[in-house]
Amino acid sequence: RFDGHLRFGTAGLRAEVGAGPLRMNRLVVRQAAAGLADWLMNNVDDAAQKGVVIGYDARRKSELFALDTALVLAGRGVRSMVFSEVVPTPVLAWSITRLGAASGVMVTASHNPPADNGYKVYLETGSQIVSPVDEQIAEAIVAVDPLSIGLAEPTSGLVAMLDREIRNEYLESTRSTKFEKEPDTLTNRCIKHMRRIRGVQLKRE
Repeated sequence: RFDGHLRFGTAGLRAEVGAGPLRMNRLVVRQAAAGLADWLMNNVDDAAQKGVVIGYDARRKSELFALDTALVLAGRGVRSMVFSEVVPTPVLAWSITRLGAASGVMVTASHNPPADNGYKVYLETGSQIVSPVDEQIAEAIVAVDPLSIGLAEPTSGLVAMLDREIRNEYLESTRSTKFEKEPDTLTNRCIKHMRRIRGVQLKRE
């Protein structure tokens, strides 16, 4: 677990939670956030102002990793918008374009074993990163000294918490989606899955 480091790719980072550069932990997450911030500032117009939307699932340390990401981004001058509770990945992706953000981060390991966690990055289009952007962000992450990363205060004006309004807007948008023909059973299952995460169902409030 100490011989090398996690390689950032199109799926972001994903590994068992634990100590060392080959595991998911706060130091690895902070380095990834710092590298992402540096890449955004150099490649996306008005990235600092547009900011990054951050979501997380119910896995171990997901919320902590999300908050660390926000504080690292703010420490580098980039605004962040953090969901105040667990959200499914589609909500995070949809929110990027809804809020006009420069990027999005979802702390999740999807279908990986329970001991794992992960870190997915999305473009300002709401889509997951693709080549060559993944290589560029990976290079920016490696260039960061993980022991010299500054953190903003939790009370920083660059860190905003998102309430359920955005989540409710997402639910309304899925209800208003029109199909050319009646969805089949598989499609219906996919729609239901978009509203769930590890046994938690989203409900409009």
